[in-house]
Amino acid sequence: MIPAFAALLALAFTPQADPQSVVGVWRTNDGNADVKVDRCGQKMCGTVLRILNPKAPKTDTQNPDASLRNRPMVGLVVLSGYQWKDGGWQGGKAYDAKSGKSYNSSIAVGKDGKLGVTGCVMFICQTRYWTRVK
Repeated sequence: MIPAFAALLALAFTPQADPQSVVGVWRTNDGNADVKVDRCGQKMCGTVLRILNPKAPKTDTQNPDASLRNRPMVGLVVLSGYQWKDGGWQGGKAYDAKSGKSYNSSIAVGKDGKLGVTGCVMFICQTRYWTRVK
């Protein structure tokens, strides 16, 4: 049963090969924010468009650089530097404002239509799935 479920999950999240498929507005996995993903020159990036949780901080309070903790969350770049390579957006950085940490990252849209944002530390990776808003 578990191998069948794993195979089904892998099929559902086979990345699409269209480089433009990641462009759009995406709701984060926790539902707290909408992020606009678009080209930044030849690379792809994502900027916080709106904060949906009224209890969420309005500024980047967890940033390890104290001089940046007053930056507004709306307009904050949380995905940056992704390059199209080998059929996917790779080599980027994902910033987690809740922890103030940045992770090596890749992004891809699966056949299920969700944006997989994968962050890695060393060889340990975790993927969060965002839902397209528009």
